Amino acid sequence: MSENYYKYNANDDAINRWQQNFTSRIGDGSGDPEEEFLNYVRVISHLKPTTPWMEIGCGLGRMIELIANGRNTIVGLEPDSERFIDCRKRFSGQSNIEIFNTTSSEFRKANPEARFELILNSMVLQHVSTSVCEGILKDIHALLSADGVAIIATTQNCKELFTFQNSPAHQTRDKFDAYSEQPNKQMFGIPVRKFSKESFLSSLEENGLLVLHWGQFSYIRTEKVSWFAKQYNVRDDEIRNVGDSQYAIVRRK
Repeated sequence: MSENYYKYNANDDAINRWQQNFTSRIGDGSGDPEEEFLNYVRVISHLKPTTPWMEIGCGLGRMIELIANGRNTIVGLEPDSERFIDCRKRFSGQSNIEIFNTTSSEFRKANPEARFELILNSMVLQHVSTSVCEGILKDIHALLSADGVAIIATTQNCKELFTFQNSPAHQTRDKFDAYSEQPNKQMFGIPVRKFSKESFLSSLEENGLLVLHWGQFSYIRTEKVSWFAKQYNVRDDEIRNVGDSQYAIVRRK
């Protein structure tokens, strides 16, 4: 069990319904909103088929299942106890996959020599306090091998916002951090930080990660743009062509 108690206070069915607001912009716009991001994950995992991989914040194991090939070792870290149990059951009997109920910082302390050729961190950074976010990025830097790469995905908006899942009000950074650090008192659902492209890339670079490629995905469906613009207090044209999520492929500087 993680010494830093963490609880993922979100409903997976609600998250799936939320995803219906977005599109891939491929063809008629009915594709998987995550298509570009997931394709890069698949390609890079194929380029490193027998090397050690890690996912920080593996949840129920969706990303691990996407890339697992039976030939490499995979370490998944999940600090939420219930999701950890479900993820471990999912991969029970697969000796090359280990799931730990811990954080990246605690894993580093227990395994100071561990290094990974591929590290995934998918849609995690926006749900933790700003200090924990910085800590995760530092851990990614430390856990990457000399030739390793990480693929990091998070939210995106035309300007950075601090919000709660079930409340439209915009929060200060301090209020967001205080809320994020009290998982037993999150009455408005999970904390959701909306990174701008600039704030995301700056955080990566400030923590020693060199960006090799940046991209965006999950575009707001045309009929939903005005609603989202009102929530974010921006003009329609400011978010119409901005993916609601972004990703970066990085290595150590």
